[in-house]
Parts: sequence; structure tokens; C-alpha cells
Amino acid sequence: MKIERIEAIPYAIPYTHPLKFASGEVAIADHVLIRVYTDDGVVGIADAPPRPYTYGETQESITAIIDNVFAPQHLGTEVLDRERIHAVLGRTVNNHVAKGSVDIAVCYAIGKTRPKP
Repeated sequence: MKIERIEAIPYAIPYTHPLKFASGEVAIADHVLIRVYTDDGVVGIADAPPRPYTYGETQESITAIIDNVFAPQHLGTEVLDRERIHAVLGRTVNNHVAKGSVDIAVCYAIGKTRPKP
């Protein structure tokens, strides 16, 4: 089971009540949906919650690093080759939310192929 494609889809979740901070107010939570597609039709998913003031990552930075760096570098990689996947992710400094979301989506794909107890 090899990685065929990885996509990052930005989306927003409106809050029913804005969150208020000393620095201002936030009315929408920006997120990025990550999908890892395998060559045998399995799709693993994960959510990447950008928090620029906490992690330093934005919706745009997560989408860019996944689309331009992680996705091309993982094409053709066996989803069970976790060491290679982590090595590729580890070559990029920071971007912990983006890295974690790709890892979670890969784990989700692996889990979908395992027999149920």
C-alpha cells in the first residue's frame, strides 16, 4: 500500500460566540483537512489546527509545506515504512502541526486496513 497523493484542504469553523483575548477577538477557527490517498483506495484523514500565536503555523503555511514539500517527497512511499516517513518529515525544521497531521493521516490509513477484532 503506497502513498499515491496527499492533499491539504483549508476550511474554517465559525464560532457561535467570538473568543476574546487581550490582543483582540477571534470569530473563526481556521483549520486544514489532510487526506493521504493510497494506491489501493484507502484514504487516511487528519485535522491540522493552525495556531499562529502558539505554534507559529498558519493555514497558508501548513497548506504550502504539505503541498510543496511533504506530498511530493512521500509519493510512492509504503505507508508501513514509518521510519522513512518520519525521516522525510524530520528533514524540515519546525512545522510540527503539519508534520503531525501527515503522520496522523498515515496512521489512520494504516488502521483502516487492519482486521477488526
